[in-house]
Amino acid sequence: MNRILLEKRMGQMIGDTESQTPKLADRADFVTSEYIGISKFGIYNFRTTSQTNEGYYWFQSIEVPDLGSKIIDEDITPDFIKNLIENEDIKVYCDDPSFLYWALKYKANSNNYGIEPETRRPKRNNTRLMGSNCKHLQSVMQLLKTGQCYEQMAEDTINWAKYQAGESYKNFQKTRINSDKYKKSHRMNYETADSYMNDYFASKAGFNKFLDDEDIKGSLQAEIERTAQTDPNMTLDDFITDEFGVDGVQGLANELQIDIDYVRQYFKDLGFVE
Repeated sequence: MNRILLEKRMGQMIGDTESQTPKLADRADFVTSEYIGISKFGIYNFRTTSQTNEGYYWFQSIEVPDLGSKIIDEDITPDFIKNLIENEDIKVYCDDPSFLYWALKYKANSNNYGIEPETRRPKRNNTRLMGSNCKHLQSVMQLLKTGQCYEQMAEDTINWAKYQAGESYKNFQKTRINSDKYKKSHRMNYETADSYMNDYFASKAGFNKFLDDEDIKGSLQAEIERTAQTDPNMTLDDFITDEFGVDGVQGLANELQIDIDYVRQYFKDLGFVE
């Protein structure tokens, strides 16, 4: 089978995230994922705990393109599904707004492994398009690597195939957890995600919340580490301009209405050295 990008395979996506955004990848250990079922469109769905909001979940999807044609005349066993997920091209999606905000959804769409479209190239966040997975997708893929899900996924795939062959959806629905309903309630467009993330910047208290967000800190630390290797002479002013689209340290301090020394100390603590 010819692949457009190796990155579309699960193992390569895990490795890409670990090598390019290692701190983000490490935070997958602080969330828990579970398989919740196959949709009527043949997409495998999962949910992962939120690290910052107890009791809340973000939802992830993994699609094997042309699943129907791949299972014709096959014995749908756990090992067969494992081979599909781990050795075939897959497509992914996560409804956490950071997946969009940090340009991972754009990268997935641009490289043909995204389930949902996103054509707007980032202007300030992760402009180098580093990494492939958010921590939630990374957690899902780590779960899949354990093999714990494949028995249920195989059973659901068999029931989905029967549905495709003409069995009523009502009967199909009884055989598995309904994982379609979240599509209507959790899908997030760019404007909503941008608003969600920009709420952090509403006040100094909001900025503190932004600074304390582990995903944000990890992404910035990874970007700082890459910058130290690729452009060691970059100033903090230029770094902040690239990341946030404002006029350097002073511009960020002005926008957030906080002391400039506070901003400098924060990035110094993250490892930025001028």
